[in-house]
Amino acid sequence: MKNHTCPILLNDFEDDDIVSIFILCNHAIDESAYDRYTKTFTKCPLCNHYKHKLEVDLSTQFWHCWVCNAKGRKLSSMEAHDIVCK
Repeated sequence: MKNHTCPILLNDFEDDDIVSIFILCNHAIDESAYDRYTKTFTKCPLCNHYKHKLEVDLSTQFWHCWVCNAKGRKLSSMEAHDIVCK
């Protein structure tokens, strides 16, 4: 994850937050802002890559890909998934 602040809510991510990550660029936004944001926009708010969503629980590092339904328990396995799912 490249950023540590939600570009929509403008707050820093905390260890127990759940964030959505755009796979192509690795930028994150707060999960609560993701649904509202993507109803209107189809690109990352920071760099304009098209959305491809991963949901990540920062406290457990559990992640879930909404495109291929893959799941993992460590952020390192998420990086390997990014290469396959893109």
